[in-house]
Amino acid sequence: MKNITKTFVGVDVSKKHLDICFYPSNKRVRIENTKNGLNILLGQLKDYDVVKITLEASGGYERLAIFTLCKKYKVYLVNPKRIRDFRFARGKAAKTDIIDALLIARFSANECSENIEPINTKNVELKDLFTRKQELKLICSSEKNRFEKKINMKIKMEITKHIKYLDRQIEKLDKEIANIIEENKVLKNKKEILESMPGIGNETAQGIIASLPEMGSVNGKKIASLVGLAPQTNESGQFVGKARINHGRNRPRKLLYMASLSAIRCNPRLKEFYDRLRKKGKAFKVAIVAIMRKMIVILNLMLIKNKKWELMRLDGGSCIVN
Repeated sequence: MKNITKTFVGVDVSKKHLDICFYPSNKRVRIENTKNGLNILLGQLKDYDVVKITLEASGGYERLAIFTLCKKYKVYLVNPKRIRDFRFARGKAAKTDIIDALLIARFSANECSENIEPINTKNVELKDLFTRKQELKLICSSEKNRFEKKINMKIKMEITKHIKYLDRQIEKLDKEIANIIEENKVLKNKKEILESMPGIGNETAQGIIASLPEMGSVNGKKIASLVGLAPQTNESGQFVGKARINHGRNRPRKLLYMASLSAIRCNPRLKEFYDRLRKKGKAFKVAIVAIMRKMIVILNLMLIKNKKWELMRLDGGSCIVN
């Protein structure tokens, strides 16, 4: 007989096992992190009214569970730091896999839905491909630097072969990413809207779509916070410290940094905003971060309104960069 109590499932992931806790019943089980183990879990989940399943990010070992469970349930992935902070906030010092599973389940029931979007397997696939492309680009750049420093011709030939191989793999990944976006009407529309802003190119648009699936579904403050572009105040009593950006997703922030350098040259409105900040005495870094924040907030608004850059300007959008 199915348990009609709304249940939150917490999953602690390791290479070999998955420790699962059903909250509020606090039933705990351990299964193998394999297809067979997950099929057993799916059979057990049928006995519960599952609201959502929450996993802690574990360096990729959670991928099989995500792709298996997403077919039938809402699955959420949380940063381990948030679970650690949640543990300390509850005054829990002990740490085991099964205790972690219980904490994840309780976190899911109390806080998860406010700040985390459920996982979409298509976004996971896109993110994996884009991340791999960026990794290969980094290796390729390192090889090109090594080539310049070598004298031995045999070594130079080997490096040249490796660079050509890497270029082929990067091109292959780029086509795969482009095909996924092209075949999905929602993603294709997102990319066209993002690229309509002067300063945003193909690479940045792909990266934002892959690493910020929340774009267009949350408000400006939330999206800036997700990227780590929301200044955090630092005040206590009479002490007033400088507000600093902190945390957030590193990859889209790096892409936005490069895009902002382009925008202050080719985007008249953002260039005007940048120049105004510099005339006020703002340091280069402060002004650039302000441009990055402005860009991500405007891009998010463009997706919410489903309007390209030029249409945003015509739609009373002359103040969108003020």
